Amino acid sequence: MTNQIDTRITISKERFLALNGYTLGQELINPAILQVRGQNLEKKRAVYETLTSGQNSLFAFWILYGHTQSGWLRFFWEGLYVGGYEQFLPMIKAGLAHSNAQKLLTNVIEAEEIYKTYQEYLQTVRSLEEPQGIVFEQMTQAFSQVDTRLFTLLGETMQIIEQYIRAKPDEFVLFTN
Repeated sequence: MTNQIDTRITISKERFLALNGYTLGQELINPAILQVRGQNLEKKRAVYETLTSGQNSLFAFWILYGHTQSGWLRFFWEGLYVGGYEQFLPMIKAGLAHSNAQKLLTNVIEAEEIYKTYQEYLQTVRSLEEPQGIVFEQMTQAFSQVDTRLFTLLGETMQIIEQYIRAKPDEFVLFTN
């Protein structure tokens, strides 16, 4: 481990083996999430830099899982009000690549390209619930296509990350027994 701070959680092997999927992921990444919740982007980056490579993958996934439940359009639009979620995309892409979550990585890249196309326009949108003309319709349709894949890929990716966690538990935990 190359980090100065050991960010792995302490857990019994029995509990570790009993957890699975999202429950396992949440248990392992929750301490980092609690450190960044409500914090500015610099604090979030600082916490990210203390994590192991495996934790970075899980953290990147958790950002997507937590902030894309209403789709990519809302992710980018809401991000405009908190300093831009798109600033996390390099970290997210690196984390997904590390855990070999290629399909979700491709989806992120597709969403990012759509965002870049409509970024300037999106900054003028005051509400996502009110129809706002042809550009708005084109933008929502473009995001809708990647959203359809996103929602399927989140579940698939959690399985990939769980396999990674099971193969390399030392990146995530210190066993008590």
